[in-house]
Amino acid sequence: MNWYNKRGLVSVSPEVVGKFFLDKSAFIRLADVIDGLPPYDEIVTAVEMEGGQRKAYKELEQKLRAAVKSYKMKATSSMLQSLLCYPDSCTVFPEYIEIKGKENQVLTTITAPKLDISLLPKEKELLAIVKEEKAQGRKVLLYLTFTGNRDTRSRLKGVLESQGFTVGILPETIEPKKRESWIDQNAQGFDVLITNPELVKVGLDLLAFPTVVFFQVGYNIFTLRQAARRSWRIGQKLPVRVYYLTYRNTMQETAISLITKKLEIALLVEGDLPEGLAQYQVEGGSLIEEMAKALVEGRDYSGAETAWANFRRKEVESSLGIGKKETIFTEKTINSVAKPSPVITTTVIENTVVNVTIYEGRGKRQSTLSVKYGDLDSTLKGKVAQFALF
Repeated sequence: MNWYNKRGLVSVSPEVVGKFFLDKSAFIRLADVIDGLPPYDEIVTAVEMEGGQRKAYKELEQKLRAAVKSYKMKATSSMLQSLLCYPDSCTVFPEYIEIKGKENQVLTTITAPKLDISLLPKEKELLAIVKEEKAQGRKVLLYLTFTGNRDTRSRLKGVLESQGFTVGILPETIEPKKRESWIDQNAQGFDVLITNPELVKVGLDLLAFPTVVFFQVGYNIFTLRQAARRSWRIGQKLPVRVYYLTYRNTMQETAISLITKKLEIALLVEGDLPEGLAQYQVEGGSLIEEMAKALVEGRDYSGAETAWANFRRKEVESSLGIGKKETIFTEKTINSVAKPSPVITTTVIENTVVNVTIYEGRGKRQSTLSVKYGDLDSTLKGKVAQFALF
């Protein structure tokens, strides 16, 4: 067994895992301990752009669409990043994109102006969320994906502080192994902590921040899935809420709609969804390729809120082990002479909300209402009902 590698650092042979640890280990997913976790909710909020912001964005979109048609896939990544960022960064940075040829010569230049808008619609939505969460004693973890050439962390920090909130930014210079310690030491003084999700996507339990807001969503689905649940870990006592903010009818909304499809396919590949691949009409290219096609061909990917709600329903059903079978609830009869009929039972966590249809009378009169699982017994009172998650 080699305890030291070539650099003199302590190491362990992979054989150790098989010989000593494997039969003494338990490999579990978050879904396996879901009964012991607080409620978890994800909300996509699409907001309309402001007049001048919308006009500048649409002009930029038209220029980029024409450029892609003329110069094919050159600088596609830069173009898409521009469309994803500009609605958020338009008050901080103008857009300037050079499309170059094989000899590095500039073929064309695409620009968009810096705008003078005091408060953008998504910033207003963010302030409303933070205000409501603080009133409930909850801290907010704010994710910004594009923190390179279009870094808006300082602007958002100023916007939040102008309304009386205390805001911190997780420094990128802190070593990964020291980030959780830094957050634990400083979280008490923050209402909002701003960070790039890449810095905290794995290995960190951010229990102090039960509310998570994705102000921007990038291309990396793994990062999104991991970062979204940094607060929903064993030990969390408060309900966890995750918000995804996007501008309606923009590349931001297209990205979220496409990510939703990719996430559904990920669940399918992992064996968590029963449907076949034919159920998911999304092409097998990368997210960037599909976004480029959406730009050039004008494909409609609006309705991100509905798409995400449908994905969450499927994810919840897979976590609870609920398929498409109808589930009948009946109240158990005490001291009944007749042999009880077999009843299909399904375990559902108490925070799940269900639509219940109650059947009464000979005419099977129906009435439908929304009920928390914990209130089902008192609501049914012996009545026959069917329910569906939503």
